[in-house]
Amino acid sequence: MSDKITSSKKSVSSYYSSWDIGVLLKKSFIRTKNRFVYYLLANVLGLIAGSGVFFGALTIGSLLSLFTSTIGSTFLAVAVISFFILLVVLIFIYVFSWTQLLSVELLIQSRRQSLIRTFNKINPMILDYQWFLILSSFFIAGLIPLSIVSVSIISILWFFWNSFSIFVYLKRKKRGLDNLWYSRSLINQKFWTVLTRFLFVNIIAFGLYFLLLTSGDYYAQMSIPVFSFLLTPFLISFNYEIYKLLKEPKEVVRPKIWIWLSVAGWVINLVVLAAFVIVVRQSLFLLILKKPSLPKISPTSIPTKPSVRNI
Repeated sequence: MSDKITSSKKSVSSYYSSWDIGVLLKKSFIRTKNRFVYYLLANVLGLIAGSGVFFGALTIGSLLSLFTSTIGSTFLAVAVISFFILLVVLIFIYVFSWTQLLSVELLIQSRRQSLIRTFNKINPMILDYQWFLILSSFFIAGLIPLSIVSVSIISILWFFWNSFSIFVYLKRKKRGLDNLWYSRSLINQKFWTVLTRFLFVNIIAFGLYFLLLTSGDYYAQMSIPVFSFLLTPFLISFNYEIYKLLKEPKEVVRPKIWIWLSVAGWVINLVVLAAFVIVVRQSLFLLILKKPSLPKISPTSIPTKPSVRNI
């Protein structure tokens, strides 16, 4: 009897610690099915909030443009508009951070909780996560020159390393880019094992998406947004099931070489941007110079009416 209990315990533990793709898919499907309604509600709230910000920004921006047209100082008008644009971008990032944290937390929490309780839990974490999104975006954007040279391999690699950052933030409360470094250390423990599971699921998802896109059927193509929305929580759940199988890394090292490469990449980005602005300005200047002007008419070339004496 005890042998049967021991064997059953082993089978249960092996199930929950299994890297088998079939087991991962099954657990991901169950997680998504049990929590999809809350996930849907969170995204509907995020859509409403984002739409409110968009239309509010559109209205205020229209009024602001009328106000700045009455300002005599061009510098002041540009400063006001720039500040407004920056503020709108930060608000959009805040709404996106809030929606993403709420959606993911509803999917991965160990015990299913209500939408309001989950919102109260993640509400104090939004600003720090917003800061992480800004920092990680700047870091990866600095690697664009290197990514171009490597035919996008570097960017794909870092997006892969970034896959568990939101789980790290929600479960381990890391700050700033430490979430990215921790996610990278987790994945590097079983790099090829994690990569093969990622590729398997994402290639299938991309294949289905490609079939819908190229089907030529109107209804199939119109169903792509619905398909994407249904697939996203499943992929998040799949990533989390892999995340749970990985052990705490013994050491999390900040990749100083990559950080300096990103800084160097930003120098290149700024130089290229400055060169682009100069070229555009010179092109516009030359275009204005080459603009055909109306021929000048001299007074002598204007025909005069014949006088009465000459008739």
